[in-house]
Amino acid sequence: MCEFRPKWMQIFNNPRALLFFLCAGSFIQGFVLNGLNSVNATSLERRFGLSSSNIGMIASVYDISAAIFGVLISYLCSRGHKPRCLGISILVMGLGSLVMALPHFTTDRYKMGSENVLDQSVCLTGNNTHCRANTNGSRLSWYLYIFLIGQILNGVGGATLYTVGFACIDDNVSHKRSPVYISILLCLTMVGVAVGYTAGGKLLDYHVDFLFIDSNRINTDPKNPRWVGAWWVGYLGGGLIAIIMGPFLLLYPKKLPVQKSEKSLDDESMKQLQHEVDSRPHQLQQQQQQQQQQQQQQFQTQLPFISKDSGNPEHLVATEICKLSHNPTFLMVTLGAIAESVNVGGFATFLPKFIQNHFHQTPSWASMLAGMVVVPAGAAGQLLGGYLSRRLQLHVKGMARMCIITLTLSSVGIAAFWARCDSVPVAGISASYNANKQPYDIVNLTSKCNELCHCTTEIYEPVCSPDGLQYFSPCHAGCTKISANGDFYMNCMCVESPVNFQQQPTVEPQTVSRNTCVHDCTQIYFFLPAVFLNVFFSFIAQTPLVSMVLRCTDQDQRAFALGLNAFLVRMLGSLPGPLLIGTIIDRACSVWQSTCEGDSSCWIYNDIGLAANLIVLVLTLRLVSIVSLFLADRFHKPFTSSAPTEAPTRTTTTTTTTTTAALAVTGGAGSGPGVVSGAGTGRGGSGLAGSNTNTYSPPQPSPPNKDVVGVGGDHHQRTSDVYSENLVIPKRYSVHILENDIQNYNPVDV
Repeated sequence: MCEFRPKWMQIFNNPRALLFFLCAGSFIQGFVLNGLNSVNATSLERRFGLSSSNIGMIASVYDISAAIFGVLISYLCSRGHKPRCLGISILVMGLGSLVMALPHFTTDRYKMGSENVLDQSVCLTGNNTHCRANTNGSRLSWYLYIFLIGQILNGVGGATLYTVGFACIDDNVSHKRSPVYISILLCLTMVGVAVGYTAGGKLLDYHVDFLFIDSNRINTDPKNPRWVGAWWVGYLGGGLIAIIMGPFLLLYPKKLPVQKSEKSLDDESMKQLQHEVDSRPHQLQQQQQQQQQQQQQQFQTQLPFISKDSGNPEHLVATEICKLSHNPTFLMVTLGAIAESVNVGGFATFLPKFIQNHFHQTPSWASMLAGMVVVPAGAAGQLLGGYLSRRLQLHVKGMARMCIITLTLSSVGIAAFWARCDSVPVAGISASYNANKQPYDIVNLTSKCNELCHCTTEIYEPVCSPDGLQYFSPCHAGCTKISANGDFYMNCMCVESPVNFQQQPTVEPQTVSRNTCVHDCTQIYFFLPAVFLNVFFSFIAQTPLVSMVLRCTDQDQRAFALGLNAFLVRMLGSLPGPLLIGTIIDRACSVWQSTCEGDSSCWIYNDIGLAANLIVLVLTLRLVSIVSLFLADRFHKPFTSSAPTEAPTRTTTTTTTTTTAALAVTGGAGSGPGVVSGAGTGRGGSGLAGSNTNTYSPPQPSPPNKDVVGVGGDHHQRTSDVYSENLVIPKRYSVHILENDIQNYNPVDV
C-alpha cells in the first residue's frame, strides 16, 4: 500500500499543490464558520424554534472546541505526519458541516401556516384546540444539540488547520516563500467569508423545501417574516467539498521531495564544513576541557528556559504565568483585546439579523449587505494596521497610542445604531387598537374586539388596515373571512373604518390586506457607511494588539505569552461575545412565538430598546479597551531582556589562525538567546515570536562531533550557525534534542 505511487499523481507532490488543498480547507472554514453561521441565524430560529441566545451558543461552542482540542491535536500532530493530520482535520471539518445540514433531512417539510390559514389565522370562536394538533415544537428544539455537535467537529478541524497547517508549510517551502504561502492561506479564509455571506444570502431567496415544493405555488415570498430559505444547501456543499479535498492530503509524504533535495544539499554542505573544521589544529582541546563546566553554566544562564526545573513542565508553566501576571503592560493589552473580541465576535454573528429586523430587509439582502461591509472593511483595516506599525517603526507606547486613536474614531460609528426606519404602529404593541400611540413597554395583543377569537402568537401573519395600522394576524384584527385569492381578510371586528380601495371596489367593509405596513426606508444608507468605518478603524488595532504582546514580554516568554493571550481572548472574548449579544437581542423581544411547549423564537423586536442596549454595551466595552491601552502606555517601561544583550566573546590566537564561533538560534517557543524571528510552536500552542538579537559566543570550539545545535519547545528548531572565516552552516539544517539530554549537553562541543 505504501509503495503505491502512480506517476500521474506525482504532479501533485509539490508545495504548490499542497497549498491548493490547504487553501480549499481554509476556504471551507471561512465559508461555513464565519459566513453561513451568521447568514443563517434567522432561518435557524424560524425553522427550529431557537432563540438568539441559542444561536449565540452555537457560535460560541466552536471556540470552546478549538481551545480544548485544538492545542492538544496540534501538539500531537507537530511530532507526527503533518499532511496526514491536516487531511484528517479537513475531513472532520467536512463531517461537521454535513452534521449541520443533517436536521433538514430528518424533519418534516416546513409549514408556514398558510396551508391552514382558515383554521389558524382567522378569528375562531370556541375552544382553541391547536395545541393538541401540533407536536413538532418540542422535537425540533432538540436539534440544537445536533448543531452543537457539528460546531464541535468544525472547531477541531478548523483550529488544526491554522496551527499545523502553518508548520507544514514552513517545513516544506523555503524561508522566503513561507510568508507568501501563509498569506495566501489566510487570504482564502477571507474569500471564504465573503462567498459565505453572498452565496449563503442568495440561497435564502429559495424556499427551504424548493426540491419538493413548486415555488410558484407558494403564496408568499422572502419578505414574509415566517419565510425560511434554503439554509442547508451551503452546509451540504461545503461539507462535500471538504470530504473530496481531505483525502488528497492523506496521500502526501511527511516531507515533500523538494524538501528532501534541499536537505541533501544541506548535508553535503555540512560534510564539507566538517572536513574544513577537521583540518584545523586542535591545540586548545585541553584548555576547553578545563573550561567545560564554566561554559555550561554560562550557556544555561543565557537560556533561561533550560534550568534545573526543565524536567518539571508544570512548575515551568506556573512560573511563566506568574511572571506574566506581574507584567502590567501584558495584562492591560490582553484586557483590551478581550473587550474588542467580545464586540467583534458578537456582531459578526448577528449583524445580518440586525439589518434584517431593524431596516425591514429580506434575509438574503441583509446578508449580502453585511458581507459587502464587514469583509472589505476588516481586511483593509488589518492590512493598514500592520503597514502603519512597520512604516512608523512603532514600539509599545506608539502602538498603544495608535490603537487608542483608531478605537476612538471607531466609536463615532457606533452612533449608526440609532439609525432606524420609521416605526410602524402595530396594534397592541406600539399602538392601541384605536390607533393611538402607547408606550413600548406595554404589550397586549388582546382587546375587546378579539378576546373571543382565542388568538395565539404561534403564527405571525401581519395584515395592514387602510389607516396604516398593522395587526399581528387576521385573528388579532378580528377577521372571520378571507377573499378567494387570499389577499384580503374581511369582517374584521377591530377595524373601525370601512374600506374603499379604488382598485378593489367590490371589497367589503372592515377589510385588511395581507401584507405589512412597512414604508420605504433610506436610513440604511447612513447605517452601512458608518458600520464600515467602525469595522475599519477597529481592525486597524488588531495587528498592533498582537505586536504589543511580543514587545512587552521577555524573549523567552514571547511564544508562551502569545499563546496565553490567544487563549484568554478566545475564552473570555470570542466565546461569550455571541452569547452576550444574543441575550441582549432576546431581551429586546416584544412578541415571542408561543407554542404549547413555551416561547421559542422572537417575532417582533423593540427597535429603540435594542439599539439602546447595543450602544451601551459597545461603548462600555470600547471604554474598557481604551482605558486598558492607556494604562498599558503608562505602565510600560523600555524592556530589557534578562539575558545579556552582548555576551563576552573569547578569542584565542594560534600560530596559524584565529577562530571565533558565534551561535545564533532561530525559533519560537522555548528558543534561547539569538536572533529570534519567525513562527515557533511549543507545548502549549503556537505563536509568533518577536525580533531581538542576543549573541552567545563560546570559546574556540573543538571539531563539531555532535549534530545538536538547537533547542525548542517541540525539540525541533530551525537553526542558523555562523562561523567566521566564511564558514556557514546552511540555515535549513535542523536537528532534534530531548529534554533529558539538556543536562548532558556541552556547549563547548558545538
